[in-house]
Amino acid sequence: MQKRGQVTLFIIIAIVIVALIVLVIFFQRGFPGVELSENDVATVKSYLGECFELKTKEGILFLGKQAGYYNLEGVESINFLDEQTAYYWKAEQSLVPSVDIVANELDKYLDDNINDCFTLEDYDIMSEECSINSQITENVDVLFDCPITIKKGMATARLESFTTSVEAPVVKLLDVSDQVVEDYEKKPGSLCVACIDEIATVNNVTIKAVPITKDIFEPEHIWFLITDKDIKFDDKNITWRFVVEI
Repeated sequence: MQKRGQVTLFIIIAIVIVALIVLVIFFQRGFPGVELSENDVATVKSYLGECFELKTKEGILFLGKQAGYYNLEGVESINFLDEQTAYYWKAEQSLVPSVDIVANELDKYLDDNINDCFTLEDYDIMSEECSINSQITENVDVLFDCPITIKKGMATARLESFTTSVEAPVVKLLDVSDQVVEDYEKKPGSLCVACIDEIATVNNVTIKAVPITKDIFEPEHIWFLITDKDIKFDDKNITWRFVVEI
């Protein structure tokens, strides 16, 4: 009898533990069958869409400062006064990246910087691992494949993916950068100001060329800053910056 009583007690304890675990899961994820209202879902979707668009714009501006790269480790680059960007011409070689490389760099930026989007007052937003895929043409189109659970009180909803499209002159700025490098390649070590001005006029951009000498032991460089005249992000100029070695 004593052994039977102990077994019964253990069974009861096990049931209580399982019940507690189930309750914890329900409180974290919501109760089955209790769906979040359409207004709540629309509020969260609108917030996430705006946040993902903002992060995409921030990513484009950041990549522009670093010649299209998110992480310059392993990339031919230079640091001057705590500002860093990549070479587009060094050792008599063009290093202008392809559009696909820039799109991949944007994916990396977004993957590291969208966690801020999963915080919204009155809601719990839980995201599983995101798969991000950027396509850069006339626009920058980003697919955020992020399975998301939204919880408010005991109610829940499930979202699977988002798409963001941002008008941005990335292809244009890369193409202008390539034109500048091709012109420089004709006579390395010198700058054809008239040629640069013509490239700027034809493409409706401004091009600034800033000669830099790091120190007496380093070769001289020219920092180029190419800014689009047509498109801005909330009054922020979209500028592409890179370096050529003299």
